[in-house]
Amino acid sequence: MMDNPAVDWRKATLNYIVSAIHGLGKRAEQQDSYGVEFIEKSEVYEAGAMIALVADGIGGLKNGKEASELAISSMKRAFHIFDNEKSIEEQLINAVKATNAFVFEKYHESAGTTLAACIIEKDHLCYAGIGDSSVVLMRDSALHEINQPQNILFEDYAAELYLGSADPSTANRDPQRRALTGFIGMEDLKTVDCFRKPLPLQDGDVLLLCSDGVSSYLDEGEILDCLKQKDPKSACDRIAEYLKKEDAQTQDNYTALVIYCRSVNDN
Repeated sequence: MMDNPAVDWRKATLNYIVSAIHGLGKRAEQQDSYGVEFIEKSEVYEAGAMIALVADGIGGLKNGKEASELAISSMKRAFHIFDNEKSIEEQLINAVKATNAFVFEKYHESAGTTLAACIIEKDHLCYAGIGDSSVVLMRDSALHEINQPQNILFEDYAAELYLGSADPSTANRDPQRRALTGFIGMEDLKTVDCFRKPLPLQDGDVLLLCSDGVSSYLDEGEILDCLKQKDPKSACDRIAEYLKKEDAQTQDNYTALVIYCRSVNDN
């Protein structure tokens, strides 16, 4: 297990305090990757900006580790060369598509990864993602899932349930229910899960980006308890405590990035 000390990125209205946890679980190889980068004031980012990224290499394919690392490095490069002719959210979506093409050209679907990407700029959140890595917002002690998982359970069964043509218990019995319907490295990537408009952030908000090694092993109450801790380092420590207590034999690689949004007037 590795965790990072909290990083305090101070802006005009809100401070963004970031910490991370990154562990092997019961796997032989770490295939998760993550990244956080900051840009101070520039022509594109008048008030500075931050990008936060989590990628979960697909274990059923070769080179999952390499695919997740490649996705993170590609997104970081894109973040630094955005221009001021287009919106941040449009360029974030284009960067995800370009990253997908880059990974596909290198591995031709023999490797793949999920990706969750968030940019905070002018106290607004832009999000784009592929696969099932989670982005969760805690606001006023309630959890709100930002992303829509791209897997069989969510896309196929949810649609059938909506139409009234499926038994809800069927999905839970399907061993392929978590199989991805979208991932970075696909030749035919149909959809990028994203915000069309940035979400304003507030004092007290907490953001969690994580791989399914966290979201599939902790329930909503446990995640809420983690994000209610006094700071993001403590939140990451609590995540590790819950995973250790669970001690699941199937424990996947786990990665979490936790971002606390706090008023600059807070001591």
